[in-house]
Amino acid sequence: MAFLRAFAGGFFGKIVAAVFIAACISLGFGPKEWFAFIAGDIGWPWVVRAFLVAMGLVTLFFLLRGWWLERSANRKPSDRLAYLYYEESEIGSAIDDMVRRSAWGRWYAAQILANIQRSVEDRNLLNTASGLVLEALVNGQLQARGRHPGGIDYESISPEVWRLAALMPTPHPASLWTVKVIPRAGINPARIQTLLNYDSLIVNSRLFESLWPATDKDADKKRKQLLRKARKAGVDEAEIRRLS
Repeated sequence: MAFLRAFAGGFFGKIVAAVFIAACISLGFGPKEWFAFIAGDIGWPWVVRAFLVAMGLVTLFFLLRGWWLERSANRKPSDRLAYLYYEESEIGSAIDDMVRRSAWGRWYAAQILANIQRSVEDRNLLNTASGLVLEALVNGQLQARGRHPGGIDYESISPEVWRLAALMPTPHPASLWTVKVIPRAGINPARIQTLLNYDSLIVNSRLFESLWPATDKDADKKRKQLLRKARKAGVDEAEIRRLS
């Protein structure tokens, strides 16, 4: 149906434009003549004037429409990040933004809200998100880099190192929550001492957002269904609006 509309519109526009241009050429219409024609200085019946003006407007519409469609087709996708702020983000702040602004984070919170009729606890949400991020680091889907105290350059951290570590959200007086790296259960801290010594861990923001995008068709659909369920259960409307 959309194809037929586009085909009919394009064909009709070309026909009208061709007839209009041919009429202008045959009548010798230029800018001055058009001004006099519209002002009524040329003694033509108003029906003829109205018809030619309408054809001119239709021609202008299709010319602008064609320009807009071509411009839209050639437009590059926005380079702006969806919810992270810089090209590289601290892993803790990336996880914090992920739980609040990604499609996954809002779906997970909506699931708790609909099934338990209360808001998800920050620790629950951050622990689950940290587990997902750690899994991506172990599988090589996400790459993190670390900086030594007092240093400038960052160095890559291999997935094998992350197999010995865990990410633990911890309350922090300045930022509410921070994410610490700790050894996994039964792992001697000395084996990952270099990782534990880093004072900054960063990830590529675009790769991070590609794994946990701000919008996702399936997750967004499920979230809306869960929010309808929560509304029927009489859950706080403010919390439903926050996750909408």
